[in-house]
Amino acid sequence: MSLDHPDFSDKEIAFLDGGSASLFSSPSYVLTMNRVYSARWLGKRKLLSSLKEFLSFTYASEDGYFSRVWPLSGEVPLLPKDTVVTYREISGIDALLRASQLPRRTAERYQLLELIRGGGELVVVDGSLQEETPRERDLVSEAVKVADERGVVVGALAKQTSLVGSVDPPIQTSLRSEWCAQVGEYRCVGSGEEEVTGKTSRVSTLYLMKLHRMSPLPYLLEVAGTDQRLHLDLIKALVADSRDPHMPGYPHGLLEADRRARVGQPEVKRLRGYVLTSLPDSARRILASGELAMTVHDRLSRLNGGF
Repeated sequence: MSLDHPDFSDKEIAFLDGGSASLFSSPSYVLTMNRVYSARWLGKRKLLSSLKEFLSFTYASEDGYFSRVWPLSGEVPLLPKDTVVTYREISGIDALLRASQLPRRTAERYQLLELIRGGGELVVVDGSLQEETPRERDLVSEAVKVADERGVVVGALAKQTSLVGSVDPPIQTSLRSEWCAQVGEYRCVGSGEEEVTGKTSRVSTLYLMKLHRMSPLPYLLEVAGTDQRLHLDLIKALVADSRDPHMPGYPHGLLEADRRARVGQPEVKRLRGYVLTSLPDSARRILASGELAMTVHDRLSRLNGGF
């Protein structure tokens, strides 16, 4: 199905993204800088914005992975200061890295709730609404429930995806295909129900859509619910907001959110220096020994042809 390219949307639309980068890491802990940014727009006019920054220290224990959080700017309404993810919830060789990203992902979900409760009609997050831990799924389920009560349409736009489902052709194949859609053309590629708890579930609808004639590939849009009449309002708004000359076909609100939330390498270097100069000698030695262990592991991997 295709749409005429509309004028700028007359609906308020909020965009949300988060970024993080490791400052210090070892086989048993990761110190991470996290940032969550959101802004509400009406056409090209920004109505309000929010920036939350915090450090998180994630480490392995006998029970799982614990994370401690230290806010730097903006209120960070996370779970208790000491949060744990059990080995049953996250496992694998990259489990510590994935666990270290959960404080930022949790902050994103709380910010999503804040945007929904703050008014407006449309909310778009970068990535996906699908989560990997029970707590994350509960937060997204609560956000979708509040959005449904308030008449807010919630969606997630992914540039690439690893989502798996009974879609023909497979989503991965569709995203990489030479599908030359017209501006505003979209295709519903399926919907599915995800169990959140033993008693509740969440339903999402997936669309492949091309938002500008210069966009090389379509993106994947995941929208909560199955009412395609409401979804059409979000699709029209995204087409209208995807005319930025720096990246045609990608919403300008997500471009700005990515830029404001990103934690780049120059910033990582400055923060590492700040942390090191603020710590006593004993703490600096602990950080140095942890990074040395990672260096030895990397050398061994290169020596034996690993990655």
